[in-house]
Amino acid sequence: MAFIVLAKFMREGSDAARITLTVLGSMFLLTFWPILFVIPAIVLQFRPASSAWFQAVKAAAPRLDRRLP
Repeated sequence: MAFIVLAKFMREGSDAARITLTVLGSMFLLTFWPILFVIPAIVLQFRPASSAWFQAVKAAAPRLDRRLP
């Protein structure tokens, strides 16, 4: 369940979710079958196209810290 929530945040451009999923995914490398899914997922998260996508999502998202006049 936590992976689904983190994936949602990652889709919204959260770097913290991307790093958290990397750490959690790395912990699952202790068994064999997740290696088939975790390593490609980690590699794809940090490819230049993925990083550009995260930056674009952040730039397009409305800022909650801006105060209204």
